[in-house]
Amino acid sequence: MIAWYWYVVIGVVGLIASAVIGLLYFIYRQFVCPSYYYGLEGQASSCSNPCTMRVDPAKFSAIDPSFAKSEDGIRRMELVLSLSDAQPAIVVSTSPLIVAAYTEDMDCIALLDFSELPVAPVPRMNARLVCAAGYRWLQRPVKRRIIAPDLVEGVESISRFDNFIPMIADFISSDRKTLERLKQSIAEDKWKMLETLGPEQLSYDLAPPRDGRPSRCHMPTKGCIGWGMRMTLKALTGI
Repeated sequence: MIAWYWYVVIGVVGLIASAVIGLLYFIYRQFVCPSYYYGLEGQASSCSNPCTMRVDPAKFSAIDPSFAKSEDGIRRMELVLSLSDAQPAIVVSTSPLIVAAYTEDMDCIALLDFSELPVAPVPRMNARLVCAAGYRWLQRPVKRRIIAPDLVEGVESISRFDNFIPMIADFISSDRKTLERLKQSIAEDKWKMLETLGPEQLSYDLAPPRDGRPSRCHMPTKGCIGWGMRMTLKALTGI
């Protein structure tokens, strides 16, 4: 006959295992799984300059084959673009190819690495690109937000979001007319600011640039798991 305390041990082990599995699943869904809904629906009503355009299947498949080959990858990507706000991005290095993307909602810059991706032709230095900006935030009130470890939030931030998801529309679409219209719609002072601060942020070497693929551009290259665990605790406790 099994002693009663073994039932207690088995129960405790089961609870711990369930908690660990739940934590791993949360981290997987938040930072690994290429899911693109991120709370974009929540920002759609305030999206002043949506990146509504057609996705080029050839470009999309070349730069992000694992996501593009999914059953409804292109449809989902076009939905994401239609819910994303057009923000400025510029090339701050051509070898390796690194892009600096800005968002006024968080008043910050994210660096993206395209050096291992088949971007052709390689844009020139300081080339202006369209960043389709998405955001992520905890869906509950918290005392203090935990910003992604590779972002430095500026004083003009609206202080709502925890992470910036910068997708470079030029690398997944061939809709030149729409891309040019969106670039023209962005204020010149934003471009000038990014042309100054983008190279500076790269030179400071504060954090490695993110993977530029649409399915990975939401993930900080360094400190992602630790940040994910802190976000998990924040989501559970609200503290």
